[in-house]
Amino acid sequence: MATSTKSRSSNFLYQVLTLPTKNTRLFLPLFTIITLINFIFILCNFFSMQPLSADIALKAKALVHTDPTSPDYSLLIAAIQKETKELFFELIIYTVIAFLVNAFLRIITFFAVAVTYSGELLTLRELLVKTKRNMKGRS
Repeated sequence: MATSTKSRSSNFLYQVLTLPTKNTRLFLPLFTIITLINFIFILCNFFSMQPLSADIALKAKALVHTDPTSPDYSLLIAAIQKETKELFFELIIYTVIAFLVNAFLRIITFFAVAVTYSGELLTLRELLVKTKRNMKGRS
């Protein structure tokens, strides 16, 4: 019984791993789009959020060495609060956009795997049209 379960699971894993080779016209553009979108998210994080959080960290470090009675102290506190709000709103926007884009990509990938497993060989454009039709429902 254990070997039949093991062979079933290994057969399933083999089929899943070899599925993209059955329709490279679909999976190659799909994997390229997924890679590019993830790269764009990493760049947005690197150029937008990392400098802001590094600036907050530098100001917090300077805050430790500043006299609480000096006017610089209140300026540092105000700057940290302002930049923290900016970072918070950027993070919310980034998270919502990342969630929506990744949900869309997962749905498209799921449909691509299902369609390819059933034997249909579609292009990315045909898959998007079919996915849109399935998401709208039968009218």
